[in-house]
Amino acid sequence: MSKNNEKNPNLLEILESLNQRLAALERKFASEGDRPIYQKIRLPTHDLEENAKLKTEDGVTDITRVPVCSVCHGLIKGDDHFFVCHHCARVLCDLHAIILNNRAHCEEDLRQHHIDISRRDYKTLVCLANGIDAMDKIADLTAMLPVEVEQTLTKLSTSNLVTSQPRLFGLLKEVKPTDEGLLAISVYRQFVYGRDEDMELFGKKLREFLVAESGFNV
Repeated sequence: MSKNNEKNPNLLEILESLNQRLAALERKFASEGDRPIYQKIRLPTHDLEENAKLKTEDGVTDITRVPVCSVCHGLIKGDDHFFVCHHCARVLCDLHAIILNNRAHCEEDLRQHHIDISRRDYKTLVCLANGIDAMDKIADLTAMLPVEVEQTLTKLSTSNLVTSQPRLFGLLKEVKPTDEGLLAISVYRQFVYGRDEDMELFGKKLREFLVAESGFNV
């Protein structure tokens, strides 16, 4: 044994301890390279919020599906008011939920399962609801051809949205919206067509016509 070792009998033990600690650190660093990956992912969904864990050979992925409006794709935050379509269960924000019979609907399911009216149908129904049933007047107010008005009236009659009733003395018939036709006007005005620019122009033209017919000035 060397003189240094004789003077430091614990030197070999200290070196051995250091070697063991270094070896342990090397094993730790080596194992971290193979450690399973854990990650969090947030994905948009048109359904309600849902959490799930996906296990793969590489590790675990924590997936949170965050609801967005199925129409405008706006994010639905935790404290936001939202609706779920009665038929397809898709999420709808306040602006795009259509309420019928106290239940929320998306426009697609409203049309498929309940009431489906086009812009021409809607404008024609509004004219009829205001006592305007002459084809030439409807054509002028709605910017349609008389033949298009006739086709629209036939479609609305077939769909039970309008009905024909005899006028005074039964010489002519008056076309009016049925209760379902009035409901269609209300729903589509409030939730579908009411905010459209062309409908605002139609409404203005209709009001001007009604004022002129009444003989009152505003």
